[in-house]
Formats: sequence, C-alpha cells, structure tokens
Amino acid sequence: MGESGKQSILAEKFIADFSSKKTSICGRIEKLSSGTSCDVNDELTSVSNEIQKLNKSLHDSVMFLPSYSVKVRQNEIRDLEKLLKEKEDLLLPKKRFGFKTKIKPKVHDENEAVNTPKIKDEDKPIQADDNKMTANFCTVEDLNCVTSTHEEDQLNGNDVLLRNLTGSTVYLNGSPSTLRLKNIESCKIICGPVQTSVFIENCKNSTFYICCQQLRTHSSEKIDIYLRVSSRAIIEDCHNIRFGPYVWNHPKTFEFHAKAGIDQNLERFDAVDDFNWLSAESKSPNWMIIPTEERIAPLQ
Repeated sequence: MGESGKQSILAEKFIADFSSKKTSICGRIEKLSSGTSCDVNDELTSVSNEIQKLNKSLHDSVMFLPSYSVKVRQNEIRDLEKLLKEKEDLLLPKKRFGFKTKIKPKVHDENEAVNTPKIKDEDKPIQADDNKMTANFCTVEDLNCVTSTHEEDQLNGNDVLLRNLTGSTVYLNGSPSTLRLKNIESCKIICGPVQTSVFIENCKNSTFYICCQQLRTHSSEKIDIYLRVSSRAIIEDCHNIRFGPYVWNHPKTFEFHAKAGIDQNLERFDAVDDFNWLSAESKSPNWMIIPTEERIAPLQ
C-alpha cells in the first residue's frame, strides 16, 4: 500500500473517532443540569478538558488530514466550546458568590497605596453547612491604573475572573481553581499556581505570570506569558505572544504548587500549539520565546 493510501486510512479512522467523541461530548453537555455549584463546576471543567483533548488530537493528526477536513473539525470544536459556554452561563450565574471590584478611573501614581477590595456582607457565602460549596466565583473588573492585591482567603479553590482592566497591576496571592483573563490591556497579572485551567481572551500589551494545568489563549496580541504548565499551551487567533519560565517568589510557593498538583521544578513554557498554524514542517510565527536578557521577574 502506498503512502497516500496509508494516510487515507488514517484520516478515515481519525474522522470516525473524532465524530464519536464529539457526539459523546455533546451528550454530556446536554445532560448537564443544575445541582450543587461544586458538582456542576466539576462537570463543566471535565467537559472542557475533553474538548481540549479533542483539539489536541486534531493538531497531532494534521499531517495526514486534508486541509478542508481540518477546517471542518476546527469549526466543530468551536461549536462545542460555544455550546458549553452557553450551558455554563445558564447553570452558573456569575455573581451568586464572591466579590466584585469597581474603581473609578484615576491617574496612575507609582507611590499609591495597594488597593484591596472588600467583600460586601451580602456577597459572602452562607456558612451553615455550605462549606461543601468550594466553587465560589470571584470577579475583579473595571480597574484603571491601580494596584490590586488579593490573598488566599479570597482565592483558594475559587473560580476567578479578571476583566476590563487597563494599566493596572493585580497580585493573586493564592491558588484559584480556574482563572479567566478577559479584555485586559497594558496590565501585569501575577498569580499563584492555578489548580486547573487558565483562559485568556482579548488581551494585549500585557505581562502575565501563570502556573496551571492547562492554558488556552484566544484573540490576544503582544503578551508576555511567564508560564509553568502541565500540558501543552494552546493559542488561537493570537499574534506576538512570547513565553518565558514562570517566576513567583512567594513564601507559600511550595504549598500552593502542592495544592495545584504541579511540580515547581517543571519547565515546559516552550511547549505551545498554535491552532492557526497546523504545519508540522515549520514553527508558528505567532509566538516566540522571550530572550533571556529581556526576561523580568515580578516584584512581590
């Protein structure tokens, strides 16, 4: 059998396997229903992980798949992600628990005091027998030219969202369950080890210090990411993304790495998949390694 015949057989086998897994994921999403926040969040995370695995399998198979078939599979994966996001928005109201930060725009002052938003009493989770609910959703948003610090009592085990930030520095001194960064410009985000996934969307001209199990970056540009990640990082619709080794000089770095299940000696910041660059013969032009002489450690 010729090489083209072998590739054809591999392609047929992959497409059949892909379709089966896609159908299974669709079924899991449709069966998701309201329950405890913890149960729903765990299932959402599990389904998200399956979609990422499907994405990874597509990337690993591009050498024997026709280009049109790759495009079809990419669109199907996007449809799965959209379906999961719609289900998540339906089942997990974003402001049921946690804290929300809104700070009026002001001129940046390098000597300004650190601003730590307070949790309103009505936003605090109920204590009686509700300790099982560990999936609190915390939001920090609409910061302009300020420094904001959040400690482990606000972060550990929680889903954290940072959005609509400009010219600000945010310290996340804890171990969130998940971290989402959206609509961030000219900012610096320094975060302790994240227990599962980090999602970055529509960010630019910023620097992030991130340690996590999985990283997914969408529609972003001119970002420096100092990264420690257990699986391969994924970028999509991104430009001028640079990666370097994760640095986090915190007194509890060992404790938080252990909590997240990540080896603090792991160095795989250069393991990156670009879903807009499926060629196995050349490296994606959309990302690069930060030169050693340009790497900057975060101030604690």
